[in-house]
Amino acid sequence: MKTITVISNVIFLFAAAGLCACGDDGAGGAGGPDAALSVDAALDIDAALDIDASSEIDAANPAEPIVVVSAAEVEVVEGQTASITVALDRAPGRAVTVTISADDAEAASVAPTSLSFDDGDFNVAQSVTITGVEDDDALNEQVTLTLSATDLQDVSVAVSVVDDEAPRLLITGAPDQLEEGQSVVVDVVLSAEPSADVTVTVDSSDDTAVSVDPSTLEFSLASLGTPQTVTLTAVADDDADSELVTVSFASAAVAGESVEVVTVDDEQAIVLSRDTPLMLGAGASGTFEVMLAGRPSDDVTVTVTAGSESAATVDTDSLVFTPDNYDSAQTVTVTAGSMAGNTAITLSADGLSDASLIVLISS
Repeated sequence: MKTITVISNVIFLFAAAGLCACGDDGAGGAGGPDAALSVDAALDIDAALDIDASSEIDAANPAEPIVVVSAAEVEVVEGQTASITVALDRAPGRAVTVTISADDAEAASVAPTSLSFDDGDFNVAQSVTITGVEDDDALNEQVTLTLSATDLQDVSVAVSVVDDEAPRLLITGAPDQLEEGQSVVVDVVLSAEPSADVTVTVDSSDDTAVSVDPSTLEFSLASLGTPQTVTLTAVADDDADSELVTVSFASAAVAGESVEVVTVDDEQAIVLSRDTPLMLGAGASGTFEVMLAGRPSDDVTVTVTAGSESAATVDTDSLVFTPDNYDSAQTVTVTAGSMAGNTAITLSADGLSDASLIVLISS
């Protein structure tokens, strides 16, 4: 799956520095932009982040860290590589070794097979390379990677190994984003000769946001090498929201494919440079950037507010954007307090929807 950066005017995604937390079944976390956090006026996000009402970590009985990975599902072609990143969501209070193993090493291998973390680098993402192992058959394989560490909950990653002898759909020209009213043409072709004619169904997860034309493609043995085209159009609407839409290309005869498209609303919106929480140690500082999605007719003042000044402070309480600099990113510096916990930085302006950034503070 091709993952496209989400540009949204309201961002409440929870992930650890771009990572997703997954359970044993490999379906947790989602790592992606659909996983939104709902933060109410009281910043009641304790349940989602598993942080108690005091937003403090009990020093006498600290919770065990969680292994977080950048993807719960990975696709790799035989003879090629893919990668995931791994970190911990909090300081472990000791040295932790995470072991990575594949349940079918003849289909996929990993390197390295272990990663080490401690209190100094627990949230620094480390990379694991996954290699699709070449074989002589024309079958796709499913492999489960297990990430385990003493006293920590195992995490699973589902790996789909695509056989390089089997035909599959190749999608080119898919955009990172589409502005409302904009269209783009993508090419679709088969990677290898099929045993019979192939019908591909093209579907939008939200055709009120992104439409597709045509919705069906027919590949014959005679037209194998000729790309067929599909037009994707971002549908204009009256709201000021951006939408994330999945366009799927499915077939009963060959492996399917999908792309994610973000529609950028042509109405005004506050845009942040990151869609994942800002993770800081106590007393540490970090930054994010702010801009507007479209040119305003007059100057726009964006107010920057920390949800709890005891948890974190910001170096500015407002940003001014003009019709000339609306798309030039302005930087906000966040400094964590001395206590572990969480807070949110809220950005607001007259006539625009608020944007927010979650800040996670470790001891």
